[in-house]
Amino acid sequence: MSGIDRHTLASELSALVEERALPAHLLDEANALRQQLLSPGNGQQGAATALQLALLYRKARHFEQAASVCQRVLAGQPDNAAALHLAGSVDQCLGRFDQALVHYQQALQINPAMAETHYFMGNIFQMTGQPEAAVDSYRQAIDL
Repeated sequence: MSGIDRHTLASELSALVEERALPAHLLDEANALRQQLLSPGNGQQGAATALQLALLYRKARHFEQAASVCQRVLAGQPDNAAALHLAGSVDQCLGRFDQALVHYQQALQINPAMAETHYFMGNIFQMTGQPEAAVDSYRQAIDL
């Protein structure tokens, strides 16, 4: 998990829990992730755990923190399709549609069978007044 220090991520997550900056319904998930990050055997699953943390941040609407974790994963694993998809999703939440599309397209170059990525791209195209592109993306999602 090059580019990511598990202990730093666990500390950042602990600070959010202690500051009560996470909604109550996410506290159990946050505590479980903190334990995973701190477990000695987590080296092989580190990137996956970091992406779970980024998803938790996104659910809690801490989009900048989610983006930061995604970028740290991508620094060590630039071809991680799940990280690219999640980075695109976070960009979309922040209204950075152009950057979201770049991340989604990169994810699809690695794994073209990501139906959710096609669907999310369709949503961006619909929101930005590109109905034909939206329909194409939705069709690709349905075909998968």
